[in-house]
Amino acid sequence: MNYPPKAISVLILVQCLFIGMGYALSRKMVNVMEKVESPLLLLNALPNSMEFVLKTGLWAWMIPLLWAACISLRSESHQGIPMAQSTDAKITVGLTLLVVCVWSYGAMQAVDAAFGYNGPLTVVNFTN
Repeated sequence: MNYPPKAISVLILVQCLFIGMGYALSRKMVNVMEKVESPLLLLNALPNSMEFVLKTGLWAWMIPLLWAACISLRSESHQGIPMAQSTDAKITVGLTLLVVCVWSYGAMQAVDAAFGYNGPLTVVNFTN
């Protein structure tokens, strides 16, 4: 079964948006942390996922852009309409889920690191 390119292009657009928003939010939270803490402490305090999002940064946009180019080269024309193969659509859905999970988790870790949120199950002992 072939899929219309519109569905795949929407998923690739979602990937690009999550990469951009995750990077921008992580970068902004680093700026917030720099105002509160010293830069030397900041380098050691970054969570791994946040560090990954910041290091890959805007280069990660190459993932969906190169995948879109690959799909457009592999697409077949049916009655004058280009159609993507079913394996390409499945890989695009999986890639979208991976990008959404990784960059959302990195952005959440950035907010947690900047504002000191430890999660809903954190036990705080107040002793007098």
